[in-house]
Amino acid sequence: MLNYITEQPLTEPLVEEFLQAELKAGASPNSVKRYRGDLVQLRRFLGEDAVVRRGTLQAWMQSMQQAGYAPCTVCARIDTANRFLYQLGVPELCQQPPRCAIQPTLAMTKEEYAALLETAKSQKCDRIALLLRLFAETAMPVQGVEAVTVEAVQADMVVVKLPRAYGRVQLSPQLRSDLLAFARQQGIRTGLIINSSNGRSLTRSNVTLELQRMAARVGLSPEKASPRCLQKLCPEANRPVVLDEAAVKALQSAAPTLQKGVKAAPHVAAVPAVPQAADVSA
Repeated sequence: MLNYITEQPLTEPLVEEFLQAELKAGASPNSVKRYRGDLVQLRRFLGEDAVVRRGTLQAWMQSMQQAGYAPCTVCARIDTANRFLYQLGVPELCQQPPRCAIQPTLAMTKEEYAALLETAKSQKCDRIALLLRLFAETAMPVQGVEAVTVEAVQADMVVVKLPRAYGRVQLSPQLRSDLLAFARQQGIRTGLIINSSNGRSLTRSNVTLELQRMAARVGLSPEKASPRCLQKLCPEANRPVVLDEAAVKALQSAAPTLQKGVKAAPHVAAVPAVPQAADVSA
C-alpha cells in the first residue's frame, strides 16, 4: 500500500535548495527571482503554520482570484508552487493551474504602443525599442529573436519557426538599418544582435519582464506589455512569409552550419551564409 504525504513544510532551506536546482537546470536569474517571490507570497498565505497540505494550493488560488489578481499571475504562482513540490517528491499536494489560455488577451492600442516606443527611445533603451518594433512590425515569435543575427539581417533572411512551418521575417529597410546600427554601437560584428545582459539569447520570461518594466514607466497594464499584444498590431501583409519545403531545403543546403551566435536548436531554421557580407562596423 502506497503512503501518500499529506503535508509539506515550506522552509527557507528547502526554498534555497529548490532555487539553486532551478539555476543549475538552466533557469535565468530573473526566473529564479520570480520563483522566490512566488514562494514568499505562498509563505505569507500559509501564515505561522507554513505547511502545505492537500487543498492548500487550491485555497491559495481561489484567494488570489477573489483578490482580483490577473489570471497569468495566478497561473505563474501556482506553477512555481507545483515545481517546488514536484522537486520535493510530493506531487499529490500540487494543484492544476487555472486555464489561463482561455482568457482573452488584452488589446494594446496604437497610441499605447507609440507611447511605449517613445519612452524606450527617450530613455535610451534601444534594445527594448528594437524588441517592441520586431514584435509590432513583423509579428515575430518570441523564440525568433535568437534568429536575428548580424548575418541574417544583412542578408534580409531572418528565418524563424512558426507553429507548422518556417517563415521569413519581413524586415522593413528602416528596421534592418536600425538593427545593424545597434549592432555597430554594441560592437557586435557577428551573431546575436539582441541578447541578455550575460550575452545569452533571451528567454520568453526575460522578454516579458523587460517589456513589463517599460510598460510600468508609462502606466500601461502589465498584461498588455506582452509579445502577443504587440504582435496583434502587425498588419497581415507584414507578417512572416511561410516558406515551402523546397525553400527550406534550399536554405539548409546553402548553409551547412548555423550562423555564429545561433544555437542549433530544433526551433531555429538554418539561414544562408553570406559570402563577403558587409562589415557592420563600417
